[in-house]
Amino acid sequence: MISAQSTNRVLPHLRLSVLFFLLTMLLFSLCACVCEGSARVESENRSIAYPDPSLDLRVDEKPVEAPPSHKQRREMAKKVLAILNQNLSQGKANYKFNASGHGVLLSAAGLAFLATGSTTEVGEYSKGLTGVYNNVKGIMTRNQFQFQPTWGCAATCVFLAELHRVSSPGKKKDEIGALLKQYADKIIQSQTPVGGWCHGFENVKNSLGYSHFMFVSSIATHGLCLAKREGVPVPDDVIQKAFKYFEDSSNIAAGRIGYSPNKGQKGMAGPGRTAGGLLALQAANKIEDPLYVNASKYL
Repeated sequence: MISAQSTNRVLPHLRLSVLFFLLTMLLFSLCACVCEGSARVESENRSIAYPDPSLDLRVDEKPVEAPPSHKQRREMAKKVLAILNQNLSQGKANYKFNASGHGVLLSAAGLAFLATGSTTEVGEYSKGLTGVYNNVKGIMTRNQFQFQPTWGCAATCVFLAELHRVSSPGKKKDEIGALLKQYADKIIQSQTPVGGWCHGFENVKNSLGYSHFMFVSSIATHGLCLAKREGVPVPDDVIQKAFKYFEDSSNIAAGRIGYSPNKGQKGMAGPGRTAGGLLALQAANKIEDPLYVNASKYL
Protein backbone atom coordinates (compact mmCIF):
# COMPACT_ATOMS: atom_id res chain seq x y z
CA MET A 1 0.00 0.00 0.00
CA ILE A 2 1.36 3.43 -0.93
CA SER A 3 1.35 5.92 1.93
CA ALA A 4 -0.26 9.34 1.74
CA GLN A 5 3.19 10.83 2.13
CA SER A 6 4.57 9.02 -0.88
CA THR A 7 1.48 9.88 -2.88
CA ASN A 8 2.08 13.56 -2.13
CA ARG A 9 5.48 13.21 -3.72
CA VAL A 10 3.89 12.88 -7.13
CA LEU A 11 5.45 15.67 -9.10
CA PRO A 12 3.42 18.62 -10.34
CA HIS A 13 5.21 18.07 -13.65
CA LEU A 14 3.77 14.56 -13.91
CA ARG A 15 0.34 15.85 -13.04
CA LEU A 16 0.69 18.41 -15.82
CA SER A 17 1.69 15.66 -18.24
CA VAL A 18 -1.47 13.72 -17.38
CA LEU A 19 -3.55 16.90 -17.65
CA PHE A 20 -2.23 17.65 -21.12
CA PHE A 21 -2.96 14.09 -22.19
CA LEU A 22 -6.54 14.39 -20.97
CA LEU A 23 -6.90 17.78 -22.66
CA THR A 24 -5.67 16.25 -25.90
CA MET A 25 -8.27 13.51 -25.66
CA LEU A 26 -10.92 16.13 -24.89
CA LEU A 27 -9.86 18.13 -27.93
CA PHE A 28 -10.26 15.10 -30.17
CA SER A 29 -13.71 14.48 -28.67
CA LEU A 30 -14.76 18.09 -29.24
CA CYS A 31 -13.54 17.97 -32.83
CA ALA A 32 -15.56 14.81 -33.38
CA CYS A 33 -18.65 16.50 -31.93
CA VAL A 34 -18.18 19.56 -34.15
CA CYS A 35 -17.78 17.37 -37.23
CA GLU A 36 -20.84 15.37 -36.29
CA GLY A 37 -22.84 18.54 -35.70
CA SER A 38 -21.75 20.02 -39.02
CA ALA A 39 -22.74 16.86 -40.83
CA ARG A 40 -26.11 16.91 -39.10
CA VAL A 41 -26.78 20.52 -40.12
CA GLU A 42 -25.76 19.77 -43.68
CA SER A 43 -28.11 16.79 -43.76
CA GLU A 44 -30.99 18.83 -42.38
CA ASN A 45 -30.51 21.45 -45.08
CA ARG A 46 -31.01 18.88 -47.81
CA SER A 47 -34.36 17.64 -49.11
CA ILE A 48 -34.34 14.20 -47.59
CA ALA A 49 -37.41 11.96 -47.42
CA TYR A 50 -37.43 10.67 -43.86
CA PRO A 51 -39.41 7.54 -42.97
CA ASP A 52 -42.89 7.85 -41.56
CA PRO A 53 -42.34 8.30 -37.79
CA SER A 54 -45.38 6.12 -37.12
CA LEU A 55 -43.56 3.11 -38.56
CA ASP A 56 -41.72 0.96 -36.07
CA LEU A 57 -38.29 0.66 -37.65
CA ARG A 58 -36.44 -0.06 -34.42
CA VAL A 59 -33.96 -2.89 -34.20
CA ASP A 60 -32.96 -4.81 -31.15
CA GLU A 61 -30.05 -2.80 -29.85
CA LYS A 62 -28.44 -2.72 -26.48
CA PRO A 63 -28.86 0.59 -24.67
CA VAL A 64 -25.87 2.90 -24.92
CA GLU A 65 -23.62 2.28 -21.96
CA ALA A 66 -22.45 5.18 -19.83
CA PRO A 67 -18.74 6.00 -20.06
CA PRO A 68 -16.51 4.46 -17.38
CA SER A 69 -16.64 6.22 -14.05
CA HIS A 70 -13.59 7.71 -12.37
CA LYS A 71 -13.41 4.66 -10.11
CA GLN A 72 -13.60 2.28 -13.09
CA ARG A 73 -10.83 4.16 -14.89
CA ARG A 74 -8.62 3.92 -11.83
CA GLU A 75 -9.30 0.20 -11.63
CA MET A 76 -8.37 -0.26 -15.30
CA ALA A 77 -5.19 1.74 -14.78
CA LYS A 78 -4.29 -0.45 -11.79
CA LYS A 79 -4.72 -3.59 -13.89
CA VAL A 80 -2.43 -2.24 -16.62
CA LEU A 81 0.15 -1.13 -14.06
CA ALA A 82 0.01 -4.56 -12.43
CA ILE A 83 0.75 -6.28 -15.77
CA LEU A 84 3.60 -3.88 -16.52
CA ASN A 85 4.99 -4.30 -13.02
CA GLN A 86 4.91 -8.09 -13.22
CA ASN A 87 6.46 -8.30 -16.66
CA LEU A 88 9.17 -5.74 -16.03
CA SER A 89 10.10 -7.23 -12.66
CA GLN A 90 10.40 -10.65 -14.36
CA GLY A 91 12.60 -9.32 -17.16
CA LYS A 92 9.85 -9.34 -19.80
CA ALA A 93 10.31 -5.88 -21.26
CA ASN A 94 9.67 -6.47 -24.95
CA TYR A 95 7.04 -3.75 -25.38
CA LYS A 96 8.56 -2.31 -28.55
CA PHE A 97 6.32 -2.07 -31.60
CA ASN A 98 9.32 -1.03 -33.65
CA ALA A 99 13.04 -0.65 -33.00
CA SER A 100 12.97 3.09 -32.28
CA GLY A 101 10.08 2.88 -29.80
CA HIS A 102 11.67 0.72 -27.11
CA GLY A 103 13.09 3.56 -24.99
CA VAL A 104 9.91 5.60 -25.41
CA LEU A 105 7.67 2.80 -24.16
CA LEU A 106 9.99 1.87 -21.30
CA SER A 107 10.09 5.50 -20.17
CA ALA A 108 6.32 5.88 -20.47
CA ALA A 109 5.90 2.84 -18.21
CA GLY A 110 8.42 4.31 -15.77
CA LEU A 111 6.62 7.66 -15.64
CA ALA A 112 3.32 5.86 -15.01
CA PHE A 113 4.87 4.05 -12.05
CA LEU A 114 6.34 7.30 -10.70
CA ALA A 115 2.93 8.99 -10.95
CA THR A 116 1.62 6.57 -8.31
CA GLY A 117 4.23 7.73 -5.80
CA SER A 118 6.46 4.68 -6.19
CA THR A 119 10.25 4.84 -6.48
CA THR A 120 12.86 2.12 -7.01
CA GLU A 121 13.09 1.94 -3.20
CA VAL A 122 9.49 2.01 -2.01
CA GLY A 123 5.96 1.66 -3.31
CA GLU A 124 3.76 -0.91 -4.98
CA TYR A 125 5.57 -0.63 -8.32
CA SER A 126 9.17 -0.39 -7.13
CA LYS A 127 10.10 -3.66 -8.87
CA GLY A 128 8.65 -2.49 -12.16
CA LEU A 129 10.51 0.81 -11.88
CA THR A 130 13.73 -1.06 -11.19
CA GLY A 131 13.05 -3.11 -14.32
CA VAL A 132 12.62 0.03 -16.42
CA TYR A 133 15.80 1.54 -14.96
CA ASN A 134 17.85 -1.60 -15.58
CA ASN A 135 16.65 -1.74 -19.19
CA VAL A 136 17.50 1.88 -20.04
CA LYS A 137 20.82 1.45 -18.25
CA GLY A 138 21.53 -1.63 -20.35
CA ILE A 139 20.75 0.23 -23.58
CA MET A 140 23.36 2.86 -22.69
CA THR A 141 25.95 0.43 -21.31
CA ARG A 142 25.80 -1.83 -24.37
CA ASN A 143 25.25 1.09 -26.77
CA GLN A 144 22.17 -0.68 -28.10
CA PHE A 145 20.48 2.36 -29.59
CA GLN A 146 18.21 1.28 -32.40
CA PHE A 147 17.24 2.94 -35.67
CA GLN A 148 16.01 6.53 -35.10
CA PRO A 149 17.22 6.62 -31.47
CA THR A 150 16.55 10.26 -30.58
CA TRP A 151 12.97 9.53 -29.52
CA GLY A 152 13.93 6.93 -26.93
CA CYS A 153 16.97 8.85 -25.76
CA ALA A 154 14.96 12.04 -25.18
CA ALA A 155 12.09 10.22 -23.44
CA THR A 156 14.59 8.42 -21.21
CA CYS A 157 16.03 11.80 -20.18
CA VAL A 158 12.56 12.79 -18.97
CA PHE A 159 12.11 9.53 -17.07
CA LEU A 160 15.55 9.52 -15.44
CA ALA A 161 15.23 13.17 -14.39
CA GLU A 162 11.93 12.45 -12.63
CA LEU A 163 13.33 9.27 -11.07
CA HIS A 164 16.38 11.18 -9.84
CA ARG A 165 14.20 13.85 -8.29
CA VAL A 166 12.19 11.47 -6.12
CA SER A 167 15.05 9.14 -5.18
CA SER A 168 16.57 9.33 -1.71
CA PRO A 169 20.10 10.79 -1.44
CA GLY A 170 22.78 8.14 -1.67
CA LYS A 171 24.71 5.86 -4.00
CA LYS A 172 21.64 4.88 -6.08
CA LYS A 173 20.64 8.49 -6.69
CA ASP A 174 24.20 9.32 -7.74
CA GLU A 175 24.14 6.38 -10.15
CA ILE A 176 20.84 7.58 -11.65
CA GLY A 177 22.28 11.07 -12.03
CA ALA A 178 25.36 9.74 -13.83
CA LEU A 179 23.19 7.76 -16.26
CA LEU A 180 20.99 10.81 -16.82
CA LYS A 181 24.09 12.80 -17.78
CA GLN A 182 25.07 10.16 -20.36
CA TYR A 183 21.65 10.37 -22.00
CA ALA A 184 21.63 14.17 -21.85
CA ASP A 185 25.07 14.31 -23.46
CA LYS A 186 23.84 12.28 -26.43
CA ILE A 187 20.93 14.68 -26.90
CA ILE A 188 23.21 17.70 -26.62
CA GLN A 189 25.61 16.27 -29.19
CA SER A 190 22.84 15.53 -31.68
CA GLN A 191 21.28 19.02 -31.75
CA THR A 192 21.27 20.36 -35.30
CA PRO A 193 22.66 23.81 -36.23
CA VAL A 194 19.11 25.23 -36.47
CA GLY A 195 18.43 24.26 -32.84
CA GLY A 196 16.08 21.31 -33.34
CA TRP A 197 16.47 17.54 -33.49
CA CYS A 198 15.54 14.73 -35.85
CA HIS A 199 15.03 10.97 -35.57
CA GLY A 200 18.72 10.07 -35.46
CA PHE A 201 21.85 11.27 -33.69
CA GLU A 202 23.51 12.36 -36.97
CA ASN A 203 22.88 15.74 -38.58
CA VAL A 204 21.75 14.26 -41.88
CA LYS A 205 18.50 14.33 -43.80
CA ASN A 206 16.32 11.28 -43.35
CA SER A 207 14.52 9.35 -46.07
CA LEU A 208 11.76 11.97 -46.16
CA GLY A 209 14.22 14.77 -46.84
CA TYR A 210 14.30 16.69 -43.54
CA SER A 211 16.76 16.85 -40.64
CA HIS A 212 14.73 18.47 -37.84
CA PHE A 213 11.11 18.76 -36.68
CA MET A 214 9.20 19.93 -33.64
CA PHE A 215 7.77 16.81 -32.03
CA VAL A 216 11.06 15.09 -31.23
CA SER A 217 12.65 18.51 -30.59
CA SER A 218 10.10 19.25 -27.88
CA ILE A 219 10.82 15.94 -26.11
CA ALA A 220 14.58 16.52 -26.39
CA THR A 221 14.25 20.05 -24.99
CA HIS A 222 11.95 18.80 -22.24
CA GLY A 223 14.47 16.14 -21.24
CA LEU A 224 17.41 18.55 -21.23
CA CYS A 225 15.55 21.13 -19.13
CA LEU A 226 14.68 18.49 -16.55
CA ALA A 227 18.23 17.15 -16.61
CA LYS A 228 19.54 20.67 -15.95
CA ARG A 229 17.09 20.99 -13.08
CA GLU A 230 18.65 17.86 -11.60
CA GLY A 231 22.16 19.29 -11.77
CA VAL A 232 23.34 17.92 -15.11
CA PRO A 233 25.55 20.49 -16.88
CA VAL A 234 23.58 21.53 -19.96
CA PRO A 235 25.06 24.51 -21.84
CA ASP A 236 22.81 27.55 -21.84
CA ASP A 237 23.27 28.05 -25.57
CA VAL A 238 21.82 24.58 -26.25
CA ILE A 239 18.61 25.50 -24.40
CA GLN A 240 18.52 28.94 -25.99
CA LYS A 241 18.89 27.51 -29.50
CA ALA A 242 16.17 24.96 -28.77
CA PHE A 243 13.64 27.59 -27.73
CA LYS A 244 14.66 29.79 -30.66
CA TYR A 245 13.70 26.78 -32.80
CA PHE A 246 10.32 26.75 -31.04
CA GLU A 247 9.79 30.42 -31.87
CA ASP A 248 10.94 30.02 -35.48
CA SER A 249 8.51 27.11 -35.92
CA SER A 250 5.50 28.77 -34.34
CA ASN A 251 2.85 31.42 -34.78
CA ILE A 252 3.39 32.88 -31.33
CA ALA A 253 0.42 35.27 -31.33
CA ALA A 254 -1.96 32.42 -32.16
CA GLY A 255 -0.21 29.94 -29.84
CA ARG A 256 0.31 27.55 -32.73
CA ILE A 257 3.47 25.47 -32.21
CA GLY A 258 4.29 24.30 -35.71
CA TYR A 259 5.95 21.35 -37.38
CA SER A 260 9.23 23.12 -38.19
CA PRO A 261 10.53 26.49 -39.42
CA ASN A 262 10.49 25.18 -42.97
CA LYS A 263 8.29 26.81 -45.60
CA GLY A 264 4.65 25.83 -45.17
CA GLN A 265 5.26 24.22 -41.76
CA LYS A 266 5.66 27.26 -39.48
CA GLY A 267 2.63 27.44 -37.19
CA MET A 268 1.25 24.14 -38.53
CA ALA A 269 -0.07 23.16 -35.13
CA GLY A 270 -1.58 20.04 -33.60
CA PRO A 271 -2.49 18.97 -30.05
CA GLY A 272 0.51 16.63 -29.70
CA ARG A 273 3.13 19.17 -30.78
CA THR A 274 1.47 21.86 -28.69
CA ALA A 275 1.36 19.73 -25.54
CA GLY A 276 4.97 18.64 -26.01
CA GLY A 277 6.09 22.23 -26.48
CA LEU A 278 4.18 23.37 -23.40
CA LEU A 279 5.83 20.69 -21.27
CA ALA A 280 9.27 21.80 -22.44
CA LEU A 281 8.47 25.46 -21.76
CA GLN A 282 7.10 24.58 -18.34
CA ALA A 283 10.20 22.54 -17.50
CA ALA A 284 12.27 25.67 -18.27
CA ASN A 285 9.96 27.76 -16.06
CA LYS A 286 8.83 29.80 -19.05
CA ILE A 287 5.20 29.86 -17.96
CA GLU A 288 4.94 33.62 -18.56
CA ASP A 289 6.44 33.38 -22.03
CA PRO A 290 3.95 34.58 -24.70
CA LEU A 291 4.25 31.27 -26.54
CA TYR A 292 3.39 29.32 -23.37
CA VAL A 293 0.42 31.57 -22.54
CA ASN A 294 -1.00 31.54 -26.07
CA ALA A 295 -0.32 27.86 -26.73
CA SER A 296 -2.15 26.98 -23.50
CA LYS A 297 -5.17 28.87 -24.81
CA TYR A 298 -4.87 27.16 -28.19
CA LEU A 299 -4.79 23.71 -26.63
